[in-house]
Amino acid sequence: MARGKAVSIDLMATERAELEALVRRHGTAQGLALRARIVLLAAEGLTNSAIAEALRIAQHTAGKWRALAGLGTGAPTPVRLARALRRRASTACTTSRGRGRRGRN
Repeated sequence: MARGKAVSIDLMATERAELEALVRRHGTAQGLALRARIVLLAAEGLTNSAIAEALRIAQHTAGKWRALAGLGTGAPTPVRLARALRRRASTACTTSRGRGRRGRN
């Protein structure tokens, strides 16, 4: 039973370029690169099931990130979403780096 129509995603050229750069960059966290791939495939018009099959992920995951990327005004665009996730990941890395074994520096 279908739950509803998938959200269509229209990317500007700059958004597409930034997402493609995230996918290509070797230093990008794998979770972030996966989200970028989902958004790029959704923007090409693939269904959630086709995205899930192509990326070997759950269909729910494809639908979740498509919906987050395709939300209307006031919601994060795919690029803003990617930037926020990247910022969160870099903050988590810098806060855990300063400690040695068992909390000693």
